[in-house]
Amino acid sequence: MKGRVEKAREEGKEVIYTVRVEKLYKGEGIQKDIEIRSHQYSSMCGIGFMPGQEWLIYGYKKENYFMTDLFTRSLRMDTERHRDRLNNDLSFLKKSGSYKNSYASKFVR
Repeated sequence: MKGRVEKAREEGKEVIYTVRVEKLYKGEGIQKDIEIRSHQYSSMCGIGFMPGQEWLIYGYKKENYFMTDLFTRSLRMDTERHRDRLNNDLSFLKKSGSYKNSYASKFVR
């Protein structure tokens, strides 16, 4: 999914991020805002999202919530450092036939 990080709150060793979904590439649902968790520290493979940033987020369902980590290919949208990889991922997702122009509460890795 492509989304904008709206809020972050710490809960134990995790951070729960509220993300405004802009585009959904896989999955289904109708919610505009979802919560996704990541570990608090990069040493625990957590992603340090900041409110206001736009990301291409790959996530997975774990128990009854969504999770993401450093191994999911998630990329910040406004960085030049990984622009080629970001463009390749977006192109693939759009061509894969699983692109959905809707909001999501579920998505897959």
